[in-house]
Amino acid sequence: MLKLLSEYKNGNYTVKIYNDGTKIRETEDDAFNAEFPENIDIKITNMCNNNCTFCFESSTPFGKHGILNHPFIDSLKPYTELAIGGGNPLEHPDLEEFLLKLKSKNIIANITIRQNDFITNYELLKHYSDNKLIYGIGISLIDPNDEFI
Repeated sequence: MLKLLSEYKNGNYTVKIYNDGTKIRETEDDAFNAEFPENIDIKITNMCNNNCTFCFESSTPFGKHGILNHPFIDSLKPYTELAIGGGNPLEHPDLEEFLLKLKSKNIIANITIRQNDFITNYELLKHYSDNKLIYGIGISLIDPNDEFI
C-alpha cells in the first residue's frame, strides 16, 4: 500500500515522497523554483577492493575515506535524498554511524554498490533497510543473470 513518507515545501512548490520511491512535485506557477536541493550524490570513500579495470571513480584498495562528520551534513533539510556511493561505501568504517545520524535528521539515505558487494553483504543491507537507515539500493550490475535478478 502506498504510504506518504513526507510532504514539504521547497520554494514555490510542494514535494510529496511515498514509500515506493515515488516523488510528486506540484506548483501553481509556470516553473519550479527550488530554495534548496532535493537530492544529492555523495562519494564517501575512494576505497574499493574490486579492482575494476573500468572504474570511472578511479577507486582503489588504497583509496581514502571521506570525513562523514562534516558540517555540511548538518545543513541538509529534512527529507533531502542522499545517494551514497564510492568506491565501495560499505568499506567506510563510519558508515553505520553516518546512516544513524542521517536517520535522526530525517534524511532519506540511498546507497549504490556493485552486484557482488550486494550479494556478499545482503544481511547487512537488509538490516540497514529494515531499520530505515537506507531506503533504496542501487546496484551496479556486472553479471545480469536470471538467478540474480
